[in-house]
Amino acid sequence: MLRYPARRCVLLGREEIVFLAPAYLSITLPVGSRLSLFPLRATGASSTGLRWPLDGLTLAPGGRIGTSNEVRD
Repeated sequence: MLRYPARRCVLLGREEIVFLAPAYLSITLPVGSRLSLFPLRATGASSTGLRWPLDGLTLAPGGRIGTSNEVRD
């Protein structure tokens, strides 16, 4: 369980943005963009338009994470 799930945290870099995502997130990114998911607790995910789909996967710290995926369409 996250200690402060309602607090917003956004980190900006030259080529990346990192943020604590809400429970449900819909985002549109340019084709070729990198998308990485680092779960802070066990969670499910679904996706469309990614090189490696997330549908049906359980992501968890110390388990499967979704790093370096790529937006395809």
